[in-house]
Amino acid sequence: MTHWINRLLSPLGVTLKKKSSLDALQAILWDAQQQNTTLVRQMEEQVQLNEQCQQRNTTLTQRVEDVIRINSENLNETRAILGNLVRDQEQKNLHELEFAMFSRWQLMDRLEEVAPYPAREVCPLCGEALPNNLKEYRTECIFHGGRLVRYQCPYCDVIFGPEKMLNLSPYALGEEYKWHYSFCNEGASLEKELRAFHELKPRRDGCYLNYGAGRWSHTTEILRNEGWNVFDYEPYAAETGEAVIRDKQKLAKMKFDGIFSQDLMEHLRNPIDELRFMSSLLNPGGVMNHVTGCWEYMYEYTRFHLFFFLGRSREVLASRAGMHLVSYKQEILEGLMPYYSCLFSLPEGVHKNYHGEEAIQEGV
Repeated sequence: MTHWINRLLSPLGVTLKKKSSLDALQAILWDAQQQNTTLVRQMEEQVQLNEQCQQRNTTLTQRVEDVIRINSENLNETRAILGNLVRDQEQKNLHELEFAMFSRWQLMDRLEEVAPYPAREVCPLCGEALPNNLKEYRTECIFHGGRLVRYQCPYCDVIFGPEKMLNLSPYALGEEYKWHYSFCNEGASLEKELRAFHELKPRRDGCYLNYGAGRWSHTTEILRNEGWNVFDYEPYAAETGEAVIRDKQKLAKMKFDGIFSQDLMEHLRNPIDELRFMSSLLNPGGVMNHVTGCWEYMYEYTRFHLFFFLGRSREVLASRAGMHLVSYKQEILEGLMPYYSCLFSLPEGVHKNYHGEEAIQEGV
């Protein structure tokens, strides 16, 4: 019996010498059972403690996330409030500026009623003496510029005015544009500018100029990305860069194989002088393409449009600027904006220096 029990106890390292040792073995087994029970209980308590800790951590994490979410919501709400306040203030400033512009031009109109501008004696385009009974065109400026009164020359057909804009000094006119651009954006002109450029029949090795490009034009950026060598001239440009020219004296020292513009000619106070200056920038064989609805009597609702080149006035403009009117194109397609363009070139065998003075082209 003892031998059999010892075989069973051998894994425990316990050996019975005699039968009386059975009681001692039972005591050892009881103690082992008690220790095992205690160990199991301790393990269960540890598992329970771990679960409690995990639950606390989960609760704490949730609280932290709630705090972050609340702070984020508060921050976003604060940002939204501040953004609304800024926009409201900007809108208020714009309304005040618009009201100031409206009041200014209303006052100018009242003063003109009391003391009218002297009647022009000669046409600002063809230079012919004007009669007293000129055809009159009246409208209102949609940009708070008040009453617009223009007149048509019976000799060249150009419509000019309003006098209150033509009589501004260059500085005052420049300020007028700055104020205007502070609350008005230019209309989209990309498609027309791209077409005006390609109608120049440009060469890959040529150099070209977008004259009066506007502050928001992306035409030149697109053309340069396509590999064309194109520059912008815009004295009111918001940014400067490699392709942007703001200084007219710097521009006068450059030469181009073609010049194009979109909605420029009607803004020029002295279109003959300006076209003559542009012609001085052309290389021999260079051409200009100017696109505007104001080759006809269109877009008359703004004070910034000073000339409308109807009828004979396009030929007169070209001739007095020392240019040749190659072609006048007009397209009115249903569903599309009308397209009017004048293509100009230097007379054959003539090029000009930067003063606009004619010289004979060498080799001709």
